[in-house]
Amino acid sequence: MNEKNNTLANLNLKIVTYNTQFSIRIDDIVRNIKVLSNQGVNVFCLQEILNYTNKQPVLELLISSLGKNWKSLEHLGEYDSRLEMGNAILWDSSVLALHKSYKFELPQNRNPAIHEILFALLTGGKIKPYPRRVVVGDFNFNSQLVRITSVHLDHTGGTTHRNAQLKYLLNMLSNYSSAQTELICGDFNSFDLLKSGHEHDLIARTLGINFIDSGSRVWTADLFNMDLSNANPLTKLFIRYLNIHIRRKLDYIWIKGADVLRDEVLYTPGSDHNPLVADISI
Repeated sequence: MNEKNNTLANLNLKIVTYNTQFSIRIDDIVRNIKVLSNQGVNVFCLQEILNYTNKQPVLELLISSLGKNWKSLEHLGEYDSRLEMGNAILWDSSVLALHKSYKFELPQNRNPAIHEILFALLTGGKIKPYPRRVVVGDFNFNSQLVRITSVHLDHTGGTTHRNAQLKYLLNMLSNYSSAQTELICGDFNSFDLLKSGHEHDLIARTLGINFIDSGSRVWTADLFNMDLSNANPLTKLFIRYLNIHIRRKLDYIWIKGADVLRDEVLYTPGSDHNPLVADISI
């Protein structure tokens, strides 16, 4: 009986998607990821990874903390600028073996709306569009091919633009050899200010009936926690001192060819997003 249970346990994968908020609070990020690895996480899909001049690269810090079995795959820019942010996948090589990897960029929104420009000016963000870099890994896991994608859809352009980016992503993935299991993880920026559920349903329709949401509908990101170091002083006053919280589910783990055992959000300091964790049976 114990042998059977151990066999079944070996077929489970524990995965996290986590937007690191430009890797600003890197000590907290490293601590959070180490805690999650100690809880059995095998794979991390990370967004907004950014290296800084004269500092140790973020992924080197993370791998050093996680240990010798851990490896990384990334798609980042070259320079110390928020426009150079990118995505990464970290995995425990004693559990998964990398077979192949792919990297590409999503179409950009080059004509932000007036309210998007105004928001960027007030919060100290960039008006120039951020490149949206995608990294994909095909892994061998228990004699099966598992495709894991770390993606970050645009915060501008609305649902129409994000849905076009998602369609582009699916089209790119369709060019590669098929995998028995696919996991698409990341920050989908589905703000849904009115809590209508419309964008979640649109994502589900675009991905198709074979993909399932990992399940949790609880919030993963809070406007109150966003980085306001370069923001207009009045914006800081409005959000911080009036204690303005806008909490929404922006982060998802979409799953094809596997079952979800459970998922949860780890509410912890370090980013304006919180890690979303899913236990998956393959």
